[in-house]
Amino acid sequence: MTKMKNLRAAALTLGFAVLATTAAYAQTMGTASTDLWNTDFQKAFMTEKMMHMMDMSHKGMVTKADYDKYMGQMFDMMDKKHKGMLARDDFLAMDAGSTTIWTTDFQKTFRTEAMMHMMDKSGKGMVTKADFMAHMDKIFDMLDKDHNGMLEPNEFIYDKVFGAK
Repeated sequence: MTKMKNLRAAALTLGFAVLATTAAYAQTMGTASTDLWNTDFQKAFMTEKMMHMMDMSHKGMVTKADYDKYMGQMFDMMDKKHKGMLARDDFLAMDAGSTTIWTTDFQKTFRTEAMMHMMDKSGKGMVTKADFMAHMDKIFDMLDKDHNGMLEPNEFIYDKVFGAK
């Protein structure tokens, strides 16, 4: 009888652990707001077109080097004053017609108060390049499920990751 109770308790503990892990994964990777992104940003970022824009080595995937180069260029484009930091107005200013570095949907969902707040580690209304790159690196690491330093379509494109249409 004691063995049965112990077995039941162990199974219940394992069940709760699996449930907690699944919930954490869904919040981090699924279509939920997190401390890294919100659902609209995720859907606008994880597109085939954005993947091609980041695939600077033309390998059909985004290497970590491609991603870092792309994100650095994106920051530099927003940093029109070349100060190495983005004030609120710099971060939120939309670039009309700038579709070579991002899609319109991505820009609209990225250049928001919410995204800036996620990156503004000092809480002073400024995003440094280091904070920006660290935030975007966390996104890369989260997407790179097999930890091979590359984002293949099945890790990057929203519909392929989530089976959504």
